[in-house]
Amino acid sequence: MQNPENNFETLIKHAKSMLGRSYDELKRKYLSYPISLTVHVDKKENTFEQFIKIRFSEQCAITTLNFDQTEKCDAVYLFFDNRNDEDIFIEYLAESYDFYFKENRWLIYDCFLKVKDINDIFYFYFHK
Repeated sequence: MQNPENNFETLIKHAKSMLGRSYDELKRKYLSYPISLTVHVDKKENTFEQFIKIRFSEQCAITTLNFDQTEKCDAVYLFFDNRNDEDIFIEYLAESYDFYFKENRWLIYDCFLKVKDINDIFYFYFHK
């Protein structure tokens, strides 16, 4: 990733601006990006979930947006293509933002960011 500091800030600004926005609004806003729209319906559980996956090619990352029952984005999951970028991003966060140890998260503007790990796949979770 070239110029990681600018790329990281670009990703952070996108992620924080997505939170609270509607599914339709975000779908329209990011149509010029490589995008994937997913709807998951479980008739047995009577659940309906929508997700938007957006590829940020220049930043070598993908975001997956989760929506609540009112179709507002309530979580943004950020995945990097390269594991080295994950480490560099964590270093950047440590230098640039306040970390709250009790909650195990960073405060970034008006949202929070946590690092999650599932089966050695790291992702970054933005939420309010």
